[in-house]
Order: sequence, then structure tokens, then C-alpha cells
Amino acid sequence: MTRERMTIEPNEGKNCLASRCHSQGKEHHFSLEGTIYRDVNGTAGRTGAKIKVKDATGNTPILKSDRLGIFYSEKNLKSPFTISALYEGREVKMPIPASDGGCNAERCHVVGMAGRVFVSTNDLDLTGTVTEVRAGGASSEISYNRDIYKTATDDEGKFVMKAVKAGEYILKIFKERYKTHKQTYQMNQSNVTPLEIKMKRK
Repeated sequence: MTRERMTIEPNEGKNCLASRCHSQGKEHHFSLEGTIYRDVNGTAGRTGAKIKVKDATGNTPILKSDRLGIFYSEKNLKSPFTISALYEGREVKMPIPASDGGCNAERCHVVGMAGRVFVSTNDLDLTGTVTEVRAGGASSEISYNRDIYKTATDDEGKFVMKAVKAGEYILKIFKERYKTHKQTYQMNQSNVTPLEIKMKRK
């Protein structure tokens, strides 16, 4: 008596909307799918990430990545899609709407192209300098997202904010006799450019 052997091939990083997989007219049709990783190189899937989606008709499903980092929706969603990924207080947003539901499709989030989608737990420092618009350095206080992150500039107006999580924040800089500076800021997971803030006198 012999037994048949069955193997399941991991499909993380592959385009599940390809013609022979979960495309239009196939069983278990997916309207949106992708893979999320722990790092930019895509060495391991990020399990348990929440994927927030908003489609063209206003549907807002929240998907969850499995043990391989794969997420998908079998609901009939319409492109374009606004997408963000969340994990342990970190949020990574896609800067432009996705025109297609295959996140791992050619020319999208593949190695050597737009890059892997990832949420890292290695939080990065944010640095920058606060100066007066017309002259010298100005010492100011800066805070993030309802004072979750705080620091003060030194005598040269420089600051370092340690281990800032990826996400969108409200940046607020204030000092006596200066107009308060306020802006939204997206903290990245890599290649964080130092901020250069200029303040105006009242």
C-alpha cells in the first residue's frame, strides 16, 4: 500500500492575481492581495499586521496578514485603493493610490522594482535643526502626536528624537515671541532625512 504525498508551495511574494491563480472567473477570486515583510529585503513575512484598505466605492475592509505575511480579500473591491499597514503602533502608508489589487504584480512591490512592503520594529531617530527665518539659531521645543515624543533643541537649534515609530504625526514647534510652526509629518522606516525648520517672529 502506498500513500500519496501532497505538498503546499509557499506563495509569499508572488502575484496571486495571475491568470492561473485567484484571478477573475477563478475559484476563490481575490480582488486584492499582497505580502508584507519584516524588513526591506523581504527575508521574512510579518505575521499579524493589519492592512487598512479603502476602495473607490468607500468600502473599508481591514485585512490581516497570515503566518507567511500574506493578506487578501475575496470581497468585490474596486480600484483604486488607498492602503496602509499597521503593526504594534507603527503605520506605513502607500503614498499614492494603488491602481490594481495585485501588490506583488510586475512593476509593483517586487524585488528590484518598487521594493517590498514592510513594517519594521527597529525604530529610527529623527534629527533636525530649528532656525529663525531671517537670522541665527533659535532654541525651540518640539513635540509629536499629542506630546508622545518630546525634545528640546540645543544652543545651535539642533535636536534628536530617539526611536520614533513609523507613522504620521503632527509636528509642533513653539517658542516665546515666535509664531508656532505646525505641520503633518510621515516618519519613514529607512532613509530618514533630517528636518530643517524655519520659524518666524511674531
